Amino acid sequence: MDRRTLLRSIAIITGATVVGGEWLLSGCKSPQAKAGLFSTQDVSLMDEIAETILPATDIPGAKAAGVGSFMALMVEDCYNPDQQNAFTEGLTSLEAQCLKSTGKSFLAAQPADRETFLIAQDQEAKKALAEGGFHYFTMIKQL
Repeated sequence: MDRRTLLRSIAIITGATVVGGEWLLSGCKSPQAKAGLFSTQDVSLMDEIAETILPATDIPGAKAAGVGSFMALMVEDCYNPDQQNAFTEGLTSLEAQCLKSTGKSFLAAQPADRETFLIAQDQEAKKALAEGGFHYFTMIKQL
């Protein structure tokens, strides 16, 4: 192999590496958030619910793991329209019930009040399940 052929081969390989690497990385971008089912406040609410269930200790909690965004993604991409409606109506109901029982929205409530409220929701969900019914809180916990 002569020097000219070697330099040409090196140039081709280097160019392919730069262009090929850029092409491969273009598929690694995060998907754009869909406008639709959940607002930023809804995702924050789901983050706080998850953080109350799995709080940060010496390791990061659910909020740090982005569980609210994960929940939104799962509901939008994997639930059928009836399930989506049940979930979104459940979030609305959760906010209304929290306001009624604590006098504050879930996001404004103190951590101890949030925990007490979610324990009551969990007990209601278990009772509904035992009676063969449905409770939205079960859907939230499953995610």
